[in-house]
Amino acid sequence: MSALYKSVSLLIGFILFFIGSGCSDNKSGLPPETVAQINEFSLSREEFQKKLVKELEYMEDFKTTPQAKREFLQSLIEKELFIQEARRMGLDRRQAFVDAIERYWEATLIKLLMETKSQEIRQVASISDQEIKTYYKKLKAENMELPPLDQIEEKLAGELAEIKKTEMMDKWIKSLRQNARIKINDDFLNE
Repeated sequence: MSALYKSVSLLIGFILFFIGSGCSDNKSGLPPETVAQINEFSLSREEFQKKLVKELEYMEDFKTTPQAKREFLQSLIEKELFIQEARRMGLDRRQAFVDAIERYWEATLIKLLMETKSQEIRQVASISDQEIKTYYKKLKAENMELPPLDQIEEKLAGELAEIKKTEMMDKWIKSLRQNARIKINDDFLNE
């Protein structure tokens, strides 16, 4: 029984050793979910993957080889070092930086709003056959050499859809102004 006990204990010991060494094969001493540590900043696998996916959106020919991932990681490390140094120097508290962030934030927020509203309008801006025919008649009255409707119907539908979307967008912008409380100091403007 003691020989069997020794054999089982030895077998369990080997299994635990291989499991443990498989888990701690990480020579950096970092937790498995951490890709890199830059001073006090930890770059997680999840964050690395998100950044890599964004990079792939911009660079279609980017291949995710081990070498490419290493180079991408090096660029992220350098970027983080620059950020840390800028913060150390207090550059993130300078008014020029704060103003630039504010302008970027505003522009990004407005861009997102306009994209969202455009998408919403696109979904409801349908064009009927009757609208296309009416538009064609109007154009034909202005230009007698216009090709027959069946030859340019698709093009006219596209033009008419763009006109309709623009009108809907303008109407929406006008409603924003009408529903807002806006006061203007004309005295200041007349100085």
